[in-house]
Amino acid sequence: IWGMDVIVCTSAQSDEEARVLLRGFNFPFRT
Repeated sequence: IWGMDVIVCTSAQSDEEARVLLRGFNFPFRT
């Protein structure tokens, strides 16, 4: 779906910690 914004909130203390957490759930990241 184009034009859809998704906001994910975590309790991670840093961006890298959040990225590792979301990758563990196979969250798709744009590269």
